[in-house]
Amino acid sequence: MVQAIHTSIKGRARYYVRELYRSVSLQKYLERAISQYPEIIGVTASSLTGNLLVKFKPDKSDAEIAVLIEKSIANYQPQKPESRQKAVEAEAQPRENWHLLDINSVLEKFSSSQDSGLDKDTVSQNLDRYGKNALAKSKSRSDWSIFADQFQSLPVALLGVASGISLISEGFADAVAIAVVLLTNSVIGYITESQSEKIINSLQNDQIPSALVIRDGEQQKIESEAIVVGDILIIENNKQLCGCRCSPD
Repeated sequence: MVQAIHTSIKGRARYYVRELYRSVSLQKYLERAISQYPEIIGVTASSLTGNLLVKFKPDKSDAEIAVLIEKSIANYQPQKPESRQKAVEAEAQPRENWHLLDINSVLEKFSSSQDSGLDKDTVSQNLDRYGKNALAKSKSRSDWSIFADQFQSLPVALLGVASGISLISEGFADAVAIAVVLLTNSVIGYITESQSEKIINSLQNDQIPSALVIRDGEQQKIESEAIVVGDILIIENNKQLCGCRCSPD
């Protein structure tokens, strides 16, 4: 059920989604799925309240956005119990001091070999277990969007109300002081988040597209995303063998 609860501002609406309440997985899914639509500018979901805040292009109505939300919910597939079990198992894995282990011990732990590398079955199992060797892609935000987001927290809203009350009651000095605090906080938050986004984007752009590995006793050139735990990588500069992804940590 999707119910619009605040639609007075054009291009911005808040909805109550019953299924969202206490569902962290649905929260993450909706933020990701709804933001893919071209008419959507930004999405913020809360599993604590069941509310969904959506910013969209002004030429769209809140009713049209509600349809997109319902469509996204209809396509949502809850995480299967076995997938949750895999996640629990992955979190429960004991951490090893890999730098203290000798090469043979590491290779034995991951069923790999310095001469023949991994076999096809082990590669498939490790890919299912640990996932692709790639950073999750995030949607870039504009500078204005990052700055505007600094004013969307409850403490900022309370300070804004306090500043307004001070202004109405002719407490100009207090109003100015609060406004300066809000602006300073927003600028600091904007600078911090902008730098973080630049770092994340640079990491995504710097990924090496392919790698040379040993699998089934042969050298193979594969996409970097296909590298799995236990793979033997060949550094092409000096042809030195290196188990660069032998550890899940």
